[in-house]
Amino acid sequence: MNIEFSCGKCGQSITIDNDTTYETVQCPACRCWLKVPTPDAAGTMTIHFRCSNCDGLLRSPAEQAQKKAQCPHCYETIVVPKESITTSPRDTSPTAKAEAGKPKVKLYYLNEDGKDSGPFTLGQLQSMWQIGKITAATSYFSEGMNEWRQLADMIPALESKTDIPRLKAKSKTP
Repeated sequence: MNIEFSCGKCGQSITIDNDTTYETVQCPACRCWLKVPTPDAAGTMTIHFRCSNCDGLLRSPAEQAQKKAQCPHCYETIVVPKESITTSPRDTSPTAKAEAGKPKVKLYYLNEDGKDSGPFTLGQLQSMWQIGKITAATSYFSEGMNEWRQLADMIPALESKTDIPRLKAKSKTP
């Protein structure tokens, strides 16, 4: 039985032998590197990818493709890609191995009544929001911002935790 999938970047159809031991293949059309989709123990195809926000390693059932989900590392709402994708061949250097799978979580700082606190992840902010520890008037700051803003600007992100499925972090062991 063959594994059939398409390149998530250019759409090129790719077919490889199911008995292959390759973890990644190069698209013949656009030359980007793709992770070969693999069935899980139940035979369901699984998509392996990185969170677009924190770069954490994730996996999702293929039927979740193109749907919203929540990253278990940073709690951001993301869209599951159609295919398993890697942008380059696996880097096996010691530095890359040490950094592999470590999410780059976006951190937030708070200021309330002139007192700074943090850093906090979005998940921590969501928890504080749910119990009323922070309000829409609380000021926040994060990397890439030029000035402090009020949490009122990010209420949808603070309240999004319960309405979407949470993905599983990809296991670091094969």
